[in-house]
Amino acid sequence: MPKQQYRDDGCNPEILAGAKFAGTLEIPVVERPSKIVIPDTPVPFSQHAQCQNQNAFLVISEPDVNFSDILRNPEPYCQIANNYAGIITLEPALFTGAKLAEQIAVTQRNRTLAHCFQRHCVEVIPHLRWKDKNSYTATVLPDKIALIGLPLNSIVALETNSCLNSDMDKLRLQLGLQAVLEELQPQIILIFGAMPDEVFSNFQHDTVFVNYNPWPPTTSL
Repeated sequence: MPKQQYRDDGCNPEILAGAKFAGTLEIPVVERPSKIVIPDTPVPFSQHAQCQNQNAFLVISEPDVNFSDILRNPEPYCQIANNYAGIITLEPALFTGAKLAEQIAVTQRNRTLAHCFQRHCVEVIPHLRWKDKNSYTATVLPDKIALIGLPLNSIVALETNSCLNSDMDKLRLQLGLQAVLEELQPQIILIFGAMPDEVFSNFQHDTVFVNYNPWPPTTSL
């Protein structure tokens, strides 16, 4: 069949060129950054055009609709990110009660884009997200979905803005954070948003927390 008659399925397998895979689900691996750097200037990706600081880290943590194109065509975004110190990857949007298949899909999407950025020599800090025990335990699958493919003893990021709406949300955040600390043993966790004591107080000696609050920043660049 002539090439032009093939229908684009939107999967873009070429994005995964050279990738390593982890776990029974074969989730793309995010490599440890070449050096661990605490961003002093995280900038929302949508504001990069106003940022002249090449030492800034770009953060993709805005509504999915703003970044739908990155899933189809990430190459231009990689070129933009190469002008800065690094990128904190796409935060997987998950709603409370998200089914297991959806949790797997957004994790795969996050790791795929992180690999794509790394393949283009961009320093990457992976962004975490989980919604229930199926994400951060191995009770259903042999792998902890939220943690598959992430580097050990490294640096990770977590946004809390949508994780503190109820006591149950806070408990899920706390239990997931405990799993992150046990499994990944990160040196540094970047927290975008509030850090309530009821969630974080028991973990203050387990890693270094760096808090960016409020997030997104209220001041213009």
